[in-house]
Amino acid sequence: LFAWMCLTAGMVLGSWWAYTILGWGGYWGWDAVEIAGLIPWLLSIGFVHSLAKGKSKDSHQVWSYIFIAGVFIFTLLGIFITRSGVLESVHAYAKGPVGPILSILVVIFSVLTISQLIVNRKRLSFVKKVNWEMTTNLLLIALSIFYFVGQTFPITTQIFSGVSRSFSSETYEVGSLPFIFMIFVGINQYYFKHKNNRPAIMNNIIAVIVAFIGAVLFIIWISSDLIPTTFFTFIIFLISKFILEGISVFVKSMCANKSRARKMKINIKRIGGYLIHFGFTLMLMGMLGVEHGTQQVPISLSVGEHETIEGITITNVSIQQFREEEPRMIYENGLDLSLGGKQPVRLTPRIEVYEKTGVRTSIPAIYTSPWKDVQLVLQDWGGANKENSIEVLLFPLALWIWVGSGLMVLGAGFSLIKQKPTNTSIIQPELDIISHSSIR
Repeated sequence: LFAWMCLTAGMVLGSWWAYTILGWGGYWGWDAVEIAGLIPWLLSIGFVHSLAKGKSKDSHQVWSYIFIAGVFIFTLLGIFITRSGVLESVHAYAKGPVGPILSILVVIFSVLTISQLIVNRKRLSFVKKVNWEMTTNLLLIALSIFYFVGQTFPITTQIFSGVSRSFSSETYEVGSLPFIFMIFVGINQYYFKHKNNRPAIMNNIIAVIVAFIGAVLFIIWISSDLIPTTFFTFIIFLISKFILEGISVFVKSMCANKSRARKMKINIKRIGGYLIHFGFTLMLMGMLGVEHGTQQVPISLSVGEHETIEGITITNVSIQQFREEEPRMIYENGLDLSLGGKQPVRLTPRIEVYEKTGVRTSIPAIYTSPWKDVQLVLQDWGGANKENSIEVLLFPLALWIWVGSGLMVLGAGFSLIKQKPTNTSIIQPELDIISHSSIR
C-alpha cells in the first residue's frame, strides 16, 4: 500500500507539473512514459485489493501473485520500451546495454510466472465461480493489456506493415470507457450492500435524482454524447451513494454512541479505505469533464483590447519583458479575467527564453473554480505595441482531479496508521468499504 501511495503521488505530481508548468494543454498526453507508469499502477490496485481481502483463500493468494508478477514484468517492459531506444522518445538512452538486459529479465520473469501458475494450476479452480471480484480483476488486466497494445502499437505496426502508427488520444479514451464503466458497476455491486430497509431505499432514490440532475447539467454544459453522459451519470450516482451512506452510518454511530457509557473509537483504516474509493470516483469525474468538455480558442490581443469566450471576458492590460540572472529573458502578458460581472482576476502567462541554449518555455496562468479552469498560454510575443497570440483553454471540472487524487493519497496514508484493535468503530461494516488493515 505504501508503494501504491508513492506511485499515485508521483503520477499526480507529474500530471500537475504538465498542467501548471509546462502548458502542454492538459494534464495527460498518453505518452509512452505516462503509460509505463499507468499500467503498474492499475495492476497494483488489483494487488492491494486482493491482499486486503484476505490471505487464507486460494483465490486471493492467486490473484495477489498474478497482480504482483504483472506489476514487476510491466515495470520492466515500460523501462525497456521508453529507455532502450526501440521506440523513438526523448527519454531513451543513446547508447548502452539497457535494452538487452531488460529483454532477458522480462523473458526470465515471464517464464517463471507462467511456470508457477502451471505448477499450481489446481488452485486456479476458483475461476469457475464468476463474481464481481473476479470480473473487476479481469477488467483491470484487460485495461492494462489495452494500454500496453497502444503503447507498443508504433513498434508492432512498423514491424508488420513498415509504417509506424500510434493510438490517438480519442482511441485511448473511447477504449477505456467500457472497461472503467464496468469496474464502477463492480464497485457499486461489491462495496454497497443492497438492503431493502427504508434508509437504504431513500438513499438510492436521492442518488438517482442527483445523478439525473448531474446528467442534465453535463449535457447542457459539457457534452451531449451518449457514452460520456451515461458514464458521468453513473459517477454522480456513486458519489451520491458514498456521501449518503457515509452520512447515514456516521449519524447511526453517533446515536449509538450517546446510548453507551463508553465512547466508540474511530477506525482510521476504514476511513482511509473510504477516502481512497471516494477520491478515485471524484478524480474520474474530473477526468471525464476535462476529456469531453475541453475548449481551445486562440486569440490575439493588443494592450487595451478584450475578447469574450463562453461568458469570460479577457482584457490585455500590460506587456513587459525583463532579464533574469541565468541569463534568461522573460516576456509577460498581464491579462484581466472577468467572469459573470465579478471583480476581474489578474493572470500573467509568460514565455521564458534561455539565451545560451535557445530553449523556449511557455508558463501558463490558470484560474481555478469548482466548475471550470481557465488556462491562458502565451504562444507568441508580438512586442509592446503589437498583438500577442494567446491560447485560451477551458477545462470543466478539472479541480476535482486534484481533489480526488489528494483524497486517495490521504486515504492511503490513513490506512497505513497502526491502531489498537477495537470492537466498535464510527465507520461500521455496513458501508462495506474495504479497510487495508492487513497491508503494510
